[in-house]
Amino acid sequence: MKLHPIKKYIMLSTVLLLTFLTAGCGQAVGDFDLTQSEEEQVVGYCADILLKYDKDHQSNVVDTSLARELAARVDAIKEMNAKMEEQKPDTPSGNSSKKSKDKVAVDPYALSGEQNLAAVYGQDGFDVKYTGYEVCDAYPHDGNSSDYFALEATMGKQLIVFHFDITNTSSESRECNFLSQDAFYRVVVNDSDRKNALTTILLNDLATVDETIDAGASMDAVVVLETEPGYEEGISSLKLLAKYSGGDAVIGMQ
Repeated sequence: MKLHPIKKYIMLSTVLLLTFLTAGCGQAVGDFDLTQSEEEQVVGYCADILLKYDKDHQSNVVDTSLARELAARVDAIKEMNAKMEEQKPDTPSGNSSKKSKDKVAVDPYALSGEQNLAAVYGQDGFDVKYTGYEVCDAYPHDGNSSDYFALEATMGKQLIVFHFDITNTSSESRECNFLSQDAFYRVVVNDSDRKNALTTILLNDLATVDETIDAGASMDAVVVLETEPGYEEGISSLKLLAKYSGGDAVIGMQ
């Protein structure tokens, strides 16, 4: 289902407000792994929404079905965080040297046979292509998105935003639902440095895309890393490691 951005903002505010009332603001916002700046923005927006509808004396602020849908989205993000915490770093197997010699070395970052992420997810009629990255202090920065859904780098850090085009290659409008895959991503740099992508509430986060795309049209989706300044200068190759409900896949980027 494609949701208008304004509806998404209102739904998120409603869910957050309900959570604040039952669990406390600090704990609720912490579940999203938000920065202090993001917490202040979300809380401020929630207050604005309450004041607006209190002033107008409207009893039906939000369609409850939409609120339930966003609640499911929030749960999916929490599950992503939990899965990422469960993942252990790559370590030696601990087998004897003889057993190690008998085993054929396996490249953990070997490219998957299917390189179209949409096909990996079973999303027929869509093509996903990596289009490049940008380095910035905040994203988005074009002035077209609400500040409440913007992401800022921690002081002394930078964001690397990897862009992907999702194109509807069919002859009809179709729903592209990556959200249902419970996916999270890592970016493998130079075949050795594996970095976890940030879990965000960006409206075009590749992990939570759930949009209807017109025939022949495309949408931009992103995967975001937070790194030390200048990290991008050492990049020679990039791969996307996707962990999802059906398994995992390694997609070549650069």
